[in-house]
Amino acid sequence: YQRRVHGHLSDEFSKLEVTLPDPSPEIPFTVKLPLLVDPAFVLVAPSEEAPATTGPKIVARVMIMTCKPDEATLQKQIKFLVAKKTNGGLMAIGGAWAPQDGPDPSKDATLIKTAIRHCKATCGIDLSVCKKWTKVVEIHYNRMTGHTDRTAIFLPDIWNHCDGELKVHKLVSRSQVQAEEEVEEPVEGKEGETKKVKKMVTKDVDTVLIRSMDLSLSGLLEYDLTDKFEETSELSMFAEVFQELLAKQHCRELLVFLDEKHVEHVTKTETMKRKRLEETEIRMAQMAADREAREAKRQKLEAEQKEAELKRKQNEEEEKYLTEEQIAERHEAERKVLEQKVKEAQAIREAELKEKKAAMEKKAKEEAEEKLRKEEAEKLKTTKTIKKQVSDVNEKALACFKFFDTDSSGMVRGNDLEKVLLSLGRHSRREVNELLECIGLNMRANIAYKSVCTTVTIVEEEVPKEEEKKEEDKMEEDADAAKPLETVAAESK
Repeated sequence: YQRRVHGHLSDEFSKLEVTLPDPSPEIPFTVKLPLLVDPAFVLVAPSEEAPATTGPKIVARVMIMTCKPDEATLQKQIKFLVAKKTNGGLMAIGGAWAPQDGPDPSKDATLIKTAIRHCKATCGIDLSVCKKWTKVVEIHYNRMTGHTDRTAIFLPDIWNHCDGELKVHKLVSRSQVQAEEEVEEPVEGKEGETKKVKKMVTKDVDTVLIRSMDLSLSGLLEYDLTDKFEETSELSMFAEVFQELLAKQHCRELLVFLDEKHVEHVTKTETMKRKRLEETEIRMAQMAADREAREAKRQKLEAEQKEAELKRKQNEEEEKYLTEEQIAERHEAERKVLEQKVKEAQAIREAELKEKKAAMEKKAKEEAEEKLRKEEAEKLKTTKTIKKQVSDVNEKALACFKFFDTDSSGMVRGNDLEKVLLSLGRHSRREVNELLECIGLNMRANIAYKSVCTTVTIVEEEVPKEEEKKEEDKMEEDADAAKPLETVAAESK
C-alpha cells in the first residue's frame, strides 16, 4: 500500500517516520466522545510569551479521536479534533517543547507532557488522565540555520478515560480599549429620574487566536497543493498514515475471512471430488459386473448353441438308420418336451409377476395408510412446520469490504482487492488470486460483496396454524396488490 502525499511539502522537509508499533494498536472505531463546542467556552492566552529557544525546535502534537457511526463510510465516521489559527491553516493541537516539560525532549514521555500542556492551554481539554499514548508519525525538517527540527504526533486513548462531554474552548487574546458609551445617571435633586450621558469606558475585547473543531478523516484527506502551511502538511501526513493503519487492519481481517472461505471452498471441492470419485468407482464396478454378466450370458448362449448343433448332427446321424415313423415319433416327443419347458418357464414368470404385483400393492397400501395417519396426526396438531431462509451476515467482513468501497456502491473491484492483499506481503499473487477466486471474484470484474458475506440456510420452524393462514393470506394480498390494473379489471369482469 504505497504512501502518497499530494499536498505541498516545505523545502526544508527532510523525512517522515512512521512510528506505529507492530502489530498496530487496536483502536475502537465505535467510541463516541461528545465534543461540545460552544462560543461561550473561552480561554484567554497569557500576555507573557514563552522565551524562544536557540536550539532545534521540538514540537509535540495530539489528535483526539471520536466516532459518529451515522455516517456512510468509516472515513467519514472517524472524527479528529483539530485547530485553526486566525492567520493560518488547519493544524493538529500542540506546540513546542519547553524545559518545564522535562530536560530531554528526545524521550516520548517528555513530549507527551508537552502535548498535554499545549492541549489544555489551547482547547481546555486535560489529557493527563490518558495512560496509553501511541506516537503515529515523526516529521523532520533540515532548517537553513543548520538545526534539525522535528514534530511528533500522538494518539492518546482518551476513549478509555472520558465518560462525559468534552468541552472545547477557543483561545483568545484579551485587550482593554477605551470606548464612548451612553450611560444612565441620576438627575440631581430629582429622585427616580435618570438621564443619558456619554462617557469613556474601558471594555474587554477578545481576538480569536485558535479555534478548535472536529473534522472527519475523509476531510483531512482532501488536501491539495494550495495548503502551504507546515502544520497543515503535517496534518495531511498524519491522515495518510492513519488511513494506511485502517487499511492494514481491515486487510488483515479480510484476509482471515478469505482464508476461512478458501478452507471451506477447498473442503467442499475435495468432498465433491471424493463423491464424484466414489460415484465413478461404483459406476465402473457396475459396468464391469454388467460386462461380466453379458460375457457369461454370451458364453452360455454359445455353449447352448454348440450343444444344440452337436445334438442336431447326432440326430441327423441317428435318423439315417431310422424309419419315417420313428423320426416322426421322435420329433413329436421333442416338441412335447419343448412345450413343457415353455409352460414351466411361463408359469415361473407369472408367479414372479404375481409376487411382484402383490409386493407393490402391499407397499402402496402401507404408504397410503402412513399418509392417512400423518394427515390425521397433522389435524390434531396446533402448529405447522414451515421452511424458511435464515441469512447470517458476517459483519466484520462486511465492514472490511465497505472500507474499500470508497464510493459506497456496494461493489468492489478485483484489482483493488488484489493490490491491498499483496501489500501485506504474506501471499504471492497466485495465492491471492486463489483466495479471491474462491469467493467468485474475477480480477477484471466487480463483485457485490454483501452476498459474499451472507450465508443463507434453510431451517424448519413450527408456527401456529392460524398464523400460517394469516401469512398465506398476506402473501395473496401482496400478490394481488402487485397485479397490473388491466389484470384486476379483467378478473373483475
